[in-house]
Amino acid sequence: MNKITDQQTQEIVALLDNKKWVEAEESLLNLCKTSDPWVYFCLGYVYDAWTNPKRDEKTAKDYFSLATESDQPVEYAFTRLSRIESNKSHSIRILRKGLQFFPKSEAIYYQLLSYTLQAEREGIFKEIIGKECLSERIITKMLLTYYDLKAYEKVINALSGVDISEEWDRNILACIKGFSLYELGKHTEAGNVFQKLIEEDINHKLKYIPHVGLTIILLDTGILTKAEQLIEEIPLDIDIYESAYPILEPGPWGESYLDASEYFNRAINTIIKKTQNKKIKGIARGLRGLFFYSKAFEEETKKNKLQDDVKKDLEFAIKVFPENKEIVKYLWRVFKESDPLKAWYYLVQNVLNDCEDIYGSDDFIDNIDAKLFNDFYKDFLNRVTDSYIAKKLSKCLLSPIIERLFKDKRYKDVLVTTNHFTDSDLFESDVLFKTAYSYAEEKDLVSSKKYYELCLSKNGESNPVLNNLGIIFEQTGNLFKAKELFLKAAERNSKDDTCRRNLRRVEDEIKKKGKIEYELQEVVEGYRNESPYVHKKMLDFYSHRNDDGLIICSYRQAPQFLKMLGPQAVNFLNDLLSKKFFIKVTEHGYDTQSNVYRLNPYIEPELANIEESLKGEAELLLMCERLNTKSLTFIGYDDKLLNNLAKMSSDELRAMLHRDLKENALAVILKQNKSALVLSGSIIEAILTDRIMANKITKYNINKNIKTVLMMDLNDLLEVAEKEKIIDSTMSHLAHGVRGYRNLIHPGVEQRKGTLQVNDSNVELAWGIVKKLLNEIK
Repeated sequence: MNKITDQQTQEIVALLDNKKWVEAEESLLNLCKTSDPWVYFCLGYVYDAWTNPKRDEKTAKDYFSLATESDQPVEYAFTRLSRIESNKSHSIRILRKGLQFFPKSEAIYYQLLSYTLQAEREGIFKEIIGKECLSERIITKMLLTYYDLKAYEKVINALSGVDISEEWDRNILACIKGFSLYELGKHTEAGNVFQKLIEEDINHKLKYIPHVGLTIILLDTGILTKAEQLIEEIPLDIDIYESAYPILEPGPWGESYLDASEYFNRAINTIIKKTQNKKIKGIARGLRGLFFYSKAFEEETKKNKLQDDVKKDLEFAIKVFPENKEIVKYLWRVFKESDPLKAWYYLVQNVLNDCEDIYGSDDFIDNIDAKLFNDFYKDFLNRVTDSYIAKKLSKCLLSPIIERLFKDKRYKDVLVTTNHFTDSDLFESDVLFKTAYSYAEEKDLVSSKKYYELCLSKNGESNPVLNNLGIIFEQTGNLFKAKELFLKAAERNSKDDTCRRNLRRVEDEIKKKGKIEYELQEVVEGYRNESPYVHKKMLDFYSHRNDDGLIICSYRQAPQFLKMLGPQAVNFLNDLLSKKFFIKVTEHGYDTQSNVYRLNPYIEPELANIEESLKGEAELLLMCERLNTKSLTFIGYDDKLLNNLAKMSSDELRAMLHRDLKENALAVILKQNKSALVLSGSIIEAILTDRIMANKITKYNINKNIKTVLMMDLNDLLEVAEKEKIIDSTMSHLAHGVRGYRNLIHPGVEQRKGTLQVNDSNVELAWGIVKKLLNEIK
């Protein structure tokens, strides 16, 4: 037999450690000619790995067998092979053979102990002691064995000489020690064990098992009040395991665990009988109902009496804790078949408790019979008259309700329902298409169009939406827009015969109509969607029309007619022309070198409505006119000012100041004086803090008090900055003038302090200090 080299061994180990199964398999197969048992073991390991897509138990078994048959077998091949072997008796034979080669193998003995019947393990345990190959996991396994065999005296005796380093096993052994002492009648000692565990297990990794143990002891000794306090600490959303609750999960070796369900049931049943406290009884019955749910409803053999008991327990608990998410979720499951109407109420309660959507609830609503669905629907409508509740129900229940109504072609009811919700609610739910379709069925094409467009903005383009929206534009006379939508749908799916038929129909209709007229008509929708600012400027321009409805305007007059700056006015006018809001007239009969324009006739009917709506937009429009690059430059917000941000010590602060400076400048321009003052104070404070810290000053003696720089207010920062020559006295004096405005963000400050005047003059002063500080500070 040829041995593989150390380098080859290291390469194989690296591949296995990094789970590179393909490369490892290829390398190992090439090394099979060496007949090295370690190669066979590694190949078995590859085919036995759960993360290997080519995992093959039979192939793994064959290679592990080869690794055990050599004169120099691999120790762990025996443990791996015994795990794959389906017959436990033969697994034991494999392990015994391994002990012939490795008589002191802790791994083989641990496996042998695990596969041996509990009643027969003590002999193997003595054998292990004799060979001096004990380990913590073997000791833990044997102590758990004694405990399962109810050999409580042996548990206590064995524990007296054991010191386990692994925390998880220490916890398991501490729990079984407490229960063993309890079974031996040593209540005080057992109570001390459980009390210590409760105090140490602050993260509840022990799943409240110590609470259960101490509760039983307290109940046995008649101390009901403290037992109630312990039960109150057990949450109703603790993990539930089938027929085992609470249970400690396997430890680091995957096999050591403790099932305390027997004691749990004893504690819960006793507390239910003895307590008069409704809250405690609610917790106990809720826990009991959750524990028995699996056995009552999920096992093949139905237990009607147990099902009734679980229902009663959970319903009692939900009356005491109506907002408990875990209980209401299980109640829905309990009643969805036996009492669907009651299940519906718990489903609603689940949503109102801010739970996530329950799996299967959509199918529940979709498949229920018509009479029951109507009951659900009436209740749903009654609830959503409250806007707060409607918002909550929109997240999980609106979509399946609309889905069912839509499937039943109850389009009026779809609209009655959606009218109780905001567009934002409908946007977040999956109901936009069905809402739009229902409006179309009810001949409200304006609303239908609105929701189809919302559907497009949320979900992107789809053939059904494009096609249906195209039909609406066709029916309202906008053939060019209809053609555009049908064409998009056809391009998305060339096999969609419906949209292609629609496209051909519209194209034929367009040929019959005058193209120019339809182009003018088409822009009306775009005009409606323009901003109030554009509408106002169009009205300004249109106000200069003559008796013939024509506007004679040279490019030089455009700024006057549009009330805008020169180049901006010309660009704006050209934009209006390109959008066909206004049309240049060439055959007008006027003796003029200026251009002549007329309003698109299809827009004219819209002007009265637009003019009325603009009355409420006066302040906003004034702000829009102020907002331009020239205004920003005029107040000093320019590259020169922004370049000063490079003085700041961190990218994060520079980004924050860049943002705040922009907001401050906009607030100054738009006459948002309070915002401008607060932002100015905030920026000054941030700059001073940064520069003081940059001078390696983190604390400072102010009025005989040591203050941390990061905790200083603006007054303190100014004092430190002036003393440390970071700013001069003039700057300090000026900045003191705005420090009071830093608190305007708090309600009532402006009202209480009459000296804090929020006006243009103080805004100009504060903004000037910000600029001066940035320009001058080092």
